[in-house]
Amino acid sequence: MIGGVREYFDRDYRKLKYILDTVESVYRSYGYIPLETSIFESLDVLTKKGGEEIREQIFHFQRLGLRFDHTVPLMRFVSENRDLPRPVKRYSIGKVYRNEDPQRMRYIEFIQADVDVVGSESINSTLEVIEIASEALRRLGISYRIKMNDRRFLNGVVEELDESTRLNFFRIVDKMDRFGREWVENELERNRIPTRPFRILLDADLETVKSYSDAAYRTLSNIDGVFSPTLVRGLDYYTGEIFEIVSEGLSLSIGGGGRYSMFDEPNNVGISIGISRIYDLVDYRESERSVFIAWIGDSYGYAREIARLLRDSGRVVELNTESRSLRKQLEYASKRYRVCIIVGNKEQTQRKVVLRDMVRSEQIELGLDDLLQNQSKYLDDNNR
Repeated sequence: MIGGVREYFDRDYRKLKYILDTVESVYRSYGYIPLETSIFESLDVLTKKGGEEIREQIFHFQRLGLRFDHTVPLMRFVSENRDLPRPVKRYSIGKVYRNEDPQRMRYIEFIQADVDVVGSESINSTLEVIEIASEALRRLGISYRIKMNDRRFLNGVVEELDESTRLNFFRIVDKMDRFGREWVENELERNRIPTRPFRILLDADLETVKSYSDAAYRTLSNIDGVFSPTLVRGLDYYTGEIFEIVSEGLSLSIGGGGRYSMFDEPNNVGISIGISRIYDLVDYRESERSVFIAWIGDSYGYAREIARLLRDSGRVVELNTESRSLRKQLEYASKRYRVCIIVGNKEQTQRKVVLRDMVRSEQIELGLDDLLQNQSKYLDDNNR
């Protein structure tokens, strides 16, 4: 497998599905509607809206590029569908791509889950998307804190810089959590960017924000987060409040967002959860409802009948389809299943089954009707 991607098989896939279903159920509960867009976007659209650093991270071929987030496709979609009632509240969950060197917890293909409000300048929309992300993480059992800042304050601090220098300043400061203060100072000096704005940020508090932007101060005062003056967020389309979700203990960024302007839509706000980032933080314990059916002799038809009856009641049932000995079937079942049902010619004649606990190496014989009527007693993991 190439570096920077993840693959999910068997239990890993079920864990991923559990995470995605949990997040989506929260998004839907707030009345947000789903949007699925292509992973392909016009390269012109992506490069125009992503900023200089993102341009270098886009996988592209001729006129097309792979989406690097869900925000640009959303805003392109909204611009092409002007009749959508405002505000547009949508969520998108899916894979995005960035062409950068793979590192621990940094992938070239990863899953993000976004909620956005298009066409709203209300602080209530900001508070709602933060609340939605917080609720999703709470249901997944993830401890976190929210860091916040405001681009209006940041723009005030760097007002003396020209636009190109300002954007370069932001891109360098945005990497402070990864590389540290000394690295930022060295990079600023190497790029001949004044360090005074950086020193202002290092000593700033909310009162400092107020001296540069009263609007930013009022907004941040309403958000339940930790003020982080060096939080920048690298994408160029942010215009107001910005926030980042950090996991407790690991100090790992697991999400973020903010207020932004794009495609003639000046008032939008959104937040994204990095599914690929939180995957390893989720304690997933599945309720075991699956069973394997092994058969010998001429009992394949009886085994199929049992499988159908159990599936009809909601069980996950794998039926042996190979011509192999009972020993081989049990060896296979022991690697994936806690419970195995065994039938042969005798069990078929008597309408019975042998139920084997693959962990304890214990088994009992019981009637098929008894098994079907008392499935929880015999088949559920917590009742054995």
